Amino acid sequence: MCFKLSHPKPDKLTRYSSGRDFRCLDRQEYADDLADALRPLAAVGDGANPDDLLRRYTDAVEHTLDKHAPNVTRKRQHKKKCPWYDETVHGMRQKKRQLERQWRRTGLEVHREMYITQRSSLNSYINRAKAAYYNDLLTTADQKTTFRVLDSLLKVKHVPLPESDSIQELTDNFASFFAQKIEKIVDKIEATVANEHLTEPALTPPVVPVMDQLLPTNARELKQIIMKGPSKTCILDSSPTDLLKGSLDSHLPTLVQIVNSSLSSGRFPTYLKTAVVTPLLKKTIT
Repeated sequence: MCFKLSHPKPDKLTRYSSGRDFRCLDRQEYADDLADALRPLAAVGDGANPDDLLRRYTDAVEHTLDKHAPNVTRKRQHKKKCPWYDETVHGMRQKKRQLERQWRRTGLEVHREMYITQRSSLNSYINRAKAAYYNDLLTTADQKTTFRVLDSLLKVKHVPLPESDSIQELTDNFASFFAQKIEKIVDKIEATVANEHLTEPALTPPVVPVMDQLLPTNARELKQIIMKGPSKTCILDSSPTDLLKGSLDSHLPTLVQIVNSSLSSGRFPTYLKTAVVTPLLKKTIT
């Protein structure tokens, strides 16, 4: 079965990205300046507010980063290559452009014929490459991949999220969906237990140990915990994790002070209660 589809070339994408160029960062100089900026925080006595310490620590780290690796915005244009684009297509396109420039420079009919022949050969090769690519892809694809490929060819657009005029309303509906799902599961379990006339045995209340204080940490223990952790970074972090580990000796006195302040006061810093969640929906909420 053969058919033709209108599959235009992908447009050039213009993206604006903001970030810091850590490749030009002198890490030793950065660590020295950071240690000077954090030295007053390490000398704070007991009873300090962990929220205030964390805020001042974050400000000092960001100010030092702005000095050594300022945040810049870049404009990038790039065109995504088609999956069937290979070295042969690249070479044939170069040859076509050379023949076109030669024909436009000389105006001779023989050069025009050479250009048209090369252009026809390139188009024929691209059509064969496209057909071979999609034939191999659909032959070995599962049902999900097959529908995704057909949607891309037929330009079918699916809305992954329900329509909403308010982000707050959308997030509330998202949270309500899972809350209602859990309530339904609980109702089914309770109904099953009631139908089977199950009785719960009398349970002796467990003896819960009382923990009225937490032992403070030290620089050695905190360093081991940080170095054993993965080098993953969140957009909410004041500095990348690998940069933190590379200049950990400058951070440690202040981090120890923040952790011990939180343990002694029983307060978790409010700033660290914020998280970035990216939901991956399998189906639209109805």
